[in-house]
Amino acid sequence: MIFLAVMALLIGKTSASIASICDSYVTNKYLKKIWTIVFYTGCISLFVGVPVLLFFGVPEFLLSFKTYVLLFIISLLTIIFAPMYFLALKTTDTSVISAIQLLGKVFTPILAFFMIGEKLSLMKYIGFGIIILINFILNIEKVSGKIKINKGFWLMLSVSFILVIQSILTKKALMYTDWVSVSFWKTTFTTLLLFGSLAFKTLRNDIVKSFSIYKTKFKTFFSIELFACVNEYFTIFALSVLPVVVVSSFEALRPMITMIIGIILRYLFKIDTKEIYNKREVLRRVVFYLLLVFGVIITVLG
Repeated sequence: MIFLAVMALLIGKTSASIASICDSYVTNKYLKKIWTIVFYTGCISLFVGVPVLLFFGVPEFLLSFKTYVLLFIISLLTIIFAPMYFLALKTTDTSVISAIQLLGKVFTPILAFFMIGEKLSLMKYIGFGIIILINFILNIEKVSGKIKINKGFWLMLSVSFILVIQSILTKKALMYTDWVSVSFWKTTFTTLLLFGSLAFKTLRNDIVKSFSIYKTKFKTFFSIELFACVNEYFTIFALSVLPVVVVSSFEALRPMITMIIGIILRYLFKIDTKEIYNKREVLRRVVFYLLLVFGVIITVLG
């Protein structure tokens, strides 16, 4: 089961990388208003995700009120962090965004200990420390004697903190029901919240105005939904097997995967993925991303 969970995470993070690249492409080329982007990249997740879930089982419909509330809060957190994530995508390339996100994982062991009493070995914390240190070096640079932090840094740090809380709450929800049910209800509540935003005229006007773009580029938006659902569901499955910190640490693979996929799309399909392609910078990032993978190995095996 542990092997299946690890494989699910690898597939999930690859899917997440592809989804992030597509998110960046849409954010910087087609849609301008942030909430419109959030709406159109998530509005059909229920219809895309449920068929995927049915391959693994049927969700439970009779859950306790406490579980429904917990799942609703998990879904609400998605609605809260999504705008910050898309704003960050407008500031830098997607592999760096993925790396910045890891800095917030320092909250994981602390919150996991206080919220669900999860304890880990010293080696896992050492591995986790390596991941944090490398990301700190990657994303903070000296420019003209001053420390320069990317504009998206604080946004993604906030996103990461919210994702950590969401992961821990998801782990808690898995104590009351199975991963298929958690995935189904999270997707359902998130979709309902997105469509509920149509009640606000200022949000609705731009969503309606941008529908022609969504219709024309439906395949792109559908792909985003599909890859995002695969990552989300496989991650929830992994959470049902592995500790929160171990699952969170697999995010360290995303920067490398994202950079590689971005380069492939750029040179083979001429798709501008907003990645930096300077050979020296690519080599620098490869070294640091490999160190991140080393940190993940220590975290998993420690």
